[in-house]
Amino acid sequence: MGYQHEKEEDNKQYIQRKSRIKFPIATDYLELFEELTNSQLSVKEKQIFNNIKKSEFLIESAQNISDNNQKIKLLSEAINLNPISDVAYSHLANSYFIYKNYIDALDNINKAIELNPESNDYLCRKGSIYKEMGNAKDAESIFKEVFERDNKNIYALMWLGSIYCDKKNYEKALDYYLKEVKFYPDYSGGYNNVANVYRLQKNYEKAFENIYKALELSPWYPISNLTLAEIYAQLGNDNEFYKNFELA
Repeated sequence: MGYQHEKEEDNKQYIQRKSRIKFPIATDYLELFEELTNSQLSVKEKQIFNNIKKSEFLIESAQNISDNNQKIKLLSEAINLNPISDVAYSHLANSYFIYKNYIDALDNINKAIELNPESNDYLCRKGSIYKEMGNAKDAESIFKEVFERDNKNIYALMWLGSIYCDKKNYEKALDYYLKEVKFYPDYSGGYNNVANVYRLQKNYEKAFENIYKALELSPWYPISNLTLAEIYAQLGNDNEFYKNFELA
């Protein structure tokens, strides 16, 4: 058992700051554009424009609610209004992913990629879906493609490290995780990943060094406490194991 920090949902605020996610067009800008061009648009063009505006509003609304069923409903309506919205398909894929409905998640992320093939974020979502489906081979191929496009992409580094760790190819996993902490030195999850690999290699000095760095950055992050507990368990220190396990 190992506590790799491999899920995108973890430390979500940090990752969103670092990634280049394509957000919907702000409704305010659409309204301004409408005012400037209203007299120049044909009836058909106005209908298309209004549908796009309604679609963008639904996408933004979906991101502001926690009910995943309602998200799916709003995003589906957004796609009906604007079937070429890669953003809507991407968010819909995320919602299906939460429900572990990987078939529909994959179908929607493929549509998003078809509309916007340059998006590394969409490719990473596709890779994570394959990984959760147990298709590590295709997941690895996708994340390598992203890594070739952008060797600092946090998702590619995180997931490739995870894939090679699962294969017990710890040297290769460590290579990706060390790049993760190099490029994102204030991200605690990266140090947790490095510590976990060193633990598996029984390099406890390096494992402690990195897990304490992770805890320094995020003192109350439970995954790091679990990793620290596992290090102590391997060293036979039951008191510290239970202490950190309870903190997690």
